[in-house]
Amino acid sequence: MHSEVGASGRDRKGPRRRAKLGRALLAALALLPCLAEAADTQPRVAVLRTSRIGPFADAIGALETALRADRRQPEILTFDLEAGGDVASAMESVRRSAPAVVVSVGSLATSLALEAAPPLDAPIVFSMVLYPAESGFLSGGRAITGASLDVPPREQLSTLQRLLPEAHSVGVLYSPRETGAVVAAAKPVAERLGLQLVSEAVDEPSKAPVVLDSLMKRVDALWTVADGGVFTPQTTPALLLAALRSRKPMLGLSPGQVRSGALAALVVDYEDVGRQTAEIVGSILGGRRAADVPITHPRHVTLALNLRTAELLGVKIPPDVLSEAHVLVQ
Repeated sequence: MHSEVGASGRDRKGPRRRAKLGRALLAALALLPCLAEAADTQPRVAVLRTSRIGPFADAIGALETALRADRRQPEILTFDLEAGGDVASAMESVRRSAPAVVVSVGSLATSLALEAAPPLDAPIVFSMVLYPAESGFLSGGRAITGASLDVPPREQLSTLQRLLPEAHSVGVLYSPRETGAVVAAAKPVAERLGLQLVSEAVDEPSKAPVVLDSLMKRVDALWTVADGGVFTPQTTPALLLAALRSRKPMLGLSPGQVRSGALAALVVDYEDVGRQTAEIVGSILGGRRAADVPITHPRHVTLALNLRTAELLGVKIPPDVLSEAHVLVQ
């Protein structure tokens, strides 16, 4: 009796097991087209670069690391647009790759991406770009957004004010074509901080030291904007030396300028700019329109100070400001 019951039980369970296996096999087969479709629809991100060194390399490295961690696992394609290369062929390769998003690293790469003919179909996300609006990148109705290098004037002037609480007038040199709009926008910001922003236009870089000599007689301190019509490899050392000789503290543009005599500078974290760029790309891959994604400003900015310059100029750095400095030249 026992063996009969056991045999009967096995007879009943066998078909059930086979049916379950069959259903599982059918379910697995049904998934195969979905998996193939998922593989076919893996988004591509085309990264356009014109430099592989320095801050650009830092930003691109962080960008790629962050994109690889994205849940969509985008395929990253890198295209070099270096000087002397065949830009037209490179852009045709970008076009054939059918990217979901194009990332242009730097102003030159962004210009080339926007000037491509025929136009690239994908939205453009720029990175490591100064003054995107003033550079004309946002005009023309293109699908574009990105991560800028612009530290807002309020943050820069507030830092200068904290360093030099007795300063009331701040001078700045600019070339109208490059940063006229930037300086004009900064003037009401300075007024709200209780500062007078005194600006002097420079027609050509070679005239910048002469214009600075005149400006320094009317101001308590100097603010600088990233302007190729003012700061060149030839004029920058002369401008820094002139400021030191006139005993005028200067908020410079980089740690290099601080080491060369500027009192201080705000320093952007380029790797974090790369991460900000990846976050914007992720938003677009997730379905947001580029036009709806705000342009970002650097969110991690540190302070560089030259204590030798401070001593030479008789500037006493407030303790709370000194404690915030990440780079100290002594």
